[in-house]
Formats: sequence, C-alpha cells, structure tokens
Amino acid sequence: MPSTFFGLEIARRGIMANKAGLDVTGHNVANVNTEGYSRQTVVLGTTPSLFQPSMQRSSYTGQIGTGVNVDQIKRYRDSFLDLQYRNENRALGYWSIQSDVLEKIQSILSEESNTGLAQVMDQFWEGWEDLTAHPEQPAARGVVVERGKAVAETFAHISRQIRQLETDMNDKLLSTVQTINSYGDQIARLNNQIQAIEVSGEKANDLRDKRDLLLDKLSSLIDITVSEDRSGMVSVGAGNGTLVSGGSTNKLVVEDRTDANGKGLYELKWNTGMVALPSSGELRGILEARGALVPAGYSSLFGTTNFDWQAQVIDPLTSQPAPNKMQVVDVTAETVVGTYKVHVGTAAVKNSASLSFTPPAAGHSETYKITGIDGSVCQFTFSNDGIKTAADMLNEAITNFNALTSHSGLTAQASTLVPGNIDLTAVKAGNNTFRVQKFDDAPVPNMVSDQTCTGGSNVIITDPGPPPTSTVKLDQGGGVTKQVAITKVDGNQITLDNGLVLNVTAGSGEDVHVNISKREGQIADIRRKLNKLAMVFASELNKKHMEGVSLEAIQNSPNKILEPSGIRFFVDAVAYHANASNLFDPVDMEHMIVNPLLDNSAKVAAARPERDQPSPPRPSVPYEGNSDNSREIAQLKYQKFGSFPQPSTCDDYYRTVSGDLGVSGQQAERMYKNQTMLTDTVMGQRDSVTSVSLDEEMTNMIRFQQAYNAAARMVNAVDEMIDTIINRMGMVGR
Repeated sequence: MPSTFFGLEIARRGIMANKAGLDVTGHNVANVNTEGYSRQTVVLGTTPSLFQPSMQRSSYTGQIGTGVNVDQIKRYRDSFLDLQYRNENRALGYWSIQSDVLEKIQSILSEESNTGLAQVMDQFWEGWEDLTAHPEQPAARGVVVERGKAVAETFAHISRQIRQLETDMNDKLLSTVQTINSYGDQIARLNNQIQAIEVSGEKANDLRDKRDLLLDKLSSLIDITVSEDRSGMVSVGAGNGTLVSGGSTNKLVVEDRTDANGKGLYELKWNTGMVALPSSGELRGILEARGALVPAGYSSLFGTTNFDWQAQVIDPLTSQPAPNKMQVVDVTAETVVGTYKVHVGTAAVKNSASLSFTPPAAGHSETYKITGIDGSVCQFTFSNDGIKTAADMLNEAITNFNALTSHSGLTAQASTLVPGNIDLTAVKAGNNTFRVQKFDDAPVPNMVSDQTCTGGSNVIITDPGPPPTSTVKLDQGGGVTKQVAITKVDGNQITLDNGLVLNVTAGSGEDVHVNISKREGQIADIRRKLNKLAMVFASELNKKHMEGVSLEAIQNSPNKILEPSGIRFFVDAVAYHANASNLFDPVDMEHMIVNPLLDNSAKVAAARPERDQPSPPRPSVPYEGNSDNSREIAQLKYQKFGSFPQPSTCDDYYRTVSGDLGVSGQQAERMYKNQTMLTDTVMGQRDSVTSVSLDEEMTNMIRFQQAYNAAARMVNAVDEMIDTIINRMGMVGR
C-alpha cells in the first residue's frame, strides 16, 4: 500500500510538468516573430504505475498511477513540406535572376521609348534619303555624318552597358559563392552542436530551427539535397558536389579564367578541382545570365543556344597571333570548343588575266564590254582625241575598269610584266570566269578582240594524316583529337560540319591553329547578336560607300571619269588610335566610329562613278548634284543580307532579336510570378504546421496554468491530511 506521503510526489510531478508546459508556451510566445522558429509543445506521459505484478506485491486492488512526466519537448516540423518548399524555392531563385537580367537588357536597348537603336538607325537612313535630294549641300552631308556618329555611339553605349551588366553579374556570382560557403560553415558547426546535445537523447529544437533556416536560405541559391543520419547531423549535396558532410565542408571557389580573346570572368569550381555545375537556384541563374565558359570538347554547357564566341589565330611555328593568315567568319551553337589545326595544302587563287591594250586611232573610240565573274554585264567607251598620250589612255582605261568593279568583280592595274598591258584580277578567290570584248565605233560595231579568262581555284585543306584526308583536326584537350569534315569550300572560305566558318588566307603548305572558346549565357548571346548586327551594318554600308565618289573628288577633278573613293564610312577605333592610317572595318560594336576623314563632309561619297541607265552600267562623269550612291545607301535599309542566320534586312534582324528578347523576358517574368505563388502556397502550408498561433498559445497558457493550480491544491489537500494524522489523530478524549 502506498505511503501517506505518496500523494505529495504525484502533486509535485504535476506541478513540474505543467510548469514546463507554461515555460514552453512562454518560449513560443516570445519567438512568435522569430524567423525560422518552429512552435514547440510538451509531450506529457504517465510515470510507471504501482504495483508491478509479482509474487511479493503488496495487497492492493489494481494499479495506482504515480503521476506525470515530460517525455519530450516536441518541435512541429513536416519534412515533406520542407522538401517541397526547398524545391520550389530553388526554382524561384533561378527565375528571379532570369527575370531581373532580361528586364535590365530590355532597359538597355530602350526600345519601349523613342531613344532606342531602331529609332537612331531610322534617322540615319533618313539622313541618306535627305542627302539624295540635296547632295551638293554641306548641311545635308553634315547631318549624315552626325547621325552616323549617333548610330556608332548608340552601339558603343549598348556594348558598354551590357559589359557593365556582365561585370555586375560577375560580382554577384562571387558574393553568392561566398554566401553559400558561409551557410555551409554554419550548418557544419550546428551539426556538431546538435550531435553533442542529442547524443544524450535530448532534442536540440532551437539549433535545428537555425539549421533549417540556413537550409531554406541555401535552397534559393543552389539546388540542394539534404539527408540526416542517426546522430542528427545532415549532409548537404549542392549541384554536382557535396557542400556539407557532418561536421566538415567543401568549398565552392571561383577562378579568373580568360577566353580566347583574353577576357577574364569568374568560373566556378569545387575546392577539389571539379567543375561546379548547379542545376537550379540563383547560382544557376547567374551563370546562365552572365555566361560561363564551355569546356573544351563540348559545344554547350547548359544545353541552350545562347552564346558568344571568341577566337585566336596562332602561327604554330612562332606561337604568335597570326590574324593575317586566317579569320573566323562565324561560329554556331553546334561548334565544338577546342583548337582547330588547319593545314593549307594549296592556297586559294584569284582568277586573273593580262589584257593587251591598244588605244583607238585618233578621232575614233572603242567600247569594252565586260561580263563579270557573276555573269553581270557592264561596259565603257573611251576615245582618242589625238591629244592624249598612250599612257593617258592606258590610265583612262584602267580608271574605267575600276569604276565598274562593283558590277564586274574585277580590279585593274597597269601590268608590271608587260608594259602597256592591263592586269585584271577578280576581287574574290575561287574558280570563276570573266570575259572582255572590245568593239570599234563603226555604225555596226565590229568586235576587235574577245578574251575569256577562266581560272582561279578554291583553297585546298588537307590533314597530312596518315592517311591524308580533306579534314581539319580538332584538339579537344587532354590528348583527345578528332577529325572535322569540311562541308563547303568557296574561294578562301571553308565551312565545317559543326558550323565553323573560316576564311583561309595562309599560303600553300602553311599550318594555322585557331583557338575557339565559347561563353554560354544570355548576356553573351545578346552581345553576339547585336555585334553581328553592327558588323553587317557597318560592312555593307562601307562596301557601298567605298564604291562611291566624294564631292571633294568631283570638285578637284571636274569633267573626269573617277574611280571609287575607297573611303570607309565606319572604322575601328582601336586600330585608328594605334595608327591614324589604319582605317579598317570595325571588329566590334563598342569600337565602331565614323571615319575621321568624314569630318570633312565633302568626302562623303554620295555620287557613283558609273550609271545604270541606259543599261548596261557604264562609267560616267560624276557631278556635284549626283546622288546615285546616297540613294543606293538609303536603299540598304530594305536590302536583305545573307550574312545573318536567315537572309533579312538590318531592321528585320534587330526586330527579331529584340522581339525574341521580349518574349524571353515575358516568359521569365511569368515564370517568376508563378513560382512566387507556388512558393508562397507551400510556405503557407508549412507555416500552418510550424508557426506560432497566439490564440492557441493563450489557450495553452490557461490550460497549463489551471492544471498547475490544481496540482498545487493537491499539495494543500495532502498537507491537510498529513496534519490531521500528525496533530489531531488519537487526540480524542484527552
């Protein structure tokens, strides 16, 4: 039979248990606004009852309870909702970066306002149209030059803004990596603390809250997998590596790696040396937005078609750059990164011929009919007035030939081997045919001579083998090489089956190496596309402007047939500043400037050295009011160019680029909003389990308070019983 004092122990246990309940309730209320806190509650259980069955047990009917005990302090957490939340959170992190970057790129292009590139280019074309109406006016010429400068500066400004955005994302990559590593260190320390506490069977609820909060934050930065062992430690996988394993961590590191052009950005690795490749989260979004170097032997890192490419041409004999031996024309999404080793079996040859020149007799004229390398026909007529010398007439004939270069595809110069002859050379290498016929000035013209020249050859590329093959060797690094087939040869230009296009200008028997690197990302892609637009725009406009005749030349040589000016409208700023005589086509949009020669607007080539009417084209004497070339330049706005991925005008190509960017931006924004809603939904479900409800806690406080008071009353009751036994029992009758 239990002792008389047995009731005091039961009451004590009740007081202590309900006191613990009040303490936990107070802890919940105090942390109602604490980030990551999970509500807790005491789990009460009965203590072992009296008496246990045995042969010697006391004679007492049934078992009597011994009170209450706090079995554990329970933390409300749902591991499935945690997993769901972290999965949604990493997608939210990815789309937040994508949406933000695409919005910034759209802002850089400013196409929603009237200050964007499209508007500036329209004004440039309008300037040429105005010049067509008033070619003799310096003001009209000055407007063309100034609007050309506005186009060049707009391209340069866009390039600088894109480069700054790229730099910002590069800095964000570094800070994100530092944050991830910091979270990893904190999780590892918490692992050790939790293990030290829970080895005795306790639950480190508050430390687990801190660790889960870090895991939640980490999940927005990089895709993670979390597994917990029996000791309470968690291992955290991040991307393609392990960030935390128990109490130890691995580190993400960044290294400044340069591409083929020497441009360096941070590339992501593990401290073990393995390339780090997250599949989601902000880190993946940053890499896809800013761009990451594609490893050698691969054409893509993320499986997208967003990329920019860099190339460096090397002479393997000297290991020095050799841009004069080969130029990279184009790189596609299928082009594999690596070193392309090209052996020139036979260099391309231009078709050429030496034309025997005999001037017409005094008082007579002769007509030259030229069938050019593309089949187009043009002609010119010149006469002997009896005053001109043979040398004068030779130079006049050469001038007439060169005035028709844009139609015939031929250039002319006085022969150095046969004095008095004219050397004609095709402007383009490769096998082709041209024909020159000469007619006298009889009423029914007689053909005096007829010379057809078929010649020239395409470049021949061979891999010495063994065995010899008509392929290019690709060095993918690590001793791995492969043969890449050539699918097309056109003069100096070869196209490989992975889309790489090279212009080969090296001599026969020479070896040339081309290092191709690619940076895959949205910023890199928009830069590549805009750079393509700028280069095609500048190149085509330069070609047409070089075919024209300037007002200055007309004024200096009145009443004469003139050769094309050969003056480029746009030139490369870097080359020009290195040497003022380097007036080359620009190589990137950031360094595109208007030719400084055109500060003298009289050098703007608005006239042409030939006229198309009457057909066929023939040289003419340009005059100050001639605006044939400015009209043709203005028409470039509506001309489709095959240099783009699909033949299109500059305006159409830019509209396609900006339109695709707009669609991508809308999709990213839509996905970001959808993902925000999904993440908030899961967060709401999880909060319904883990968050503190003040109403519920107030109820618990009253419940535990009343139970505490009742247990205290029980102590009083037992105390009175004991007092009766000790002080009053047996006192009756005394």
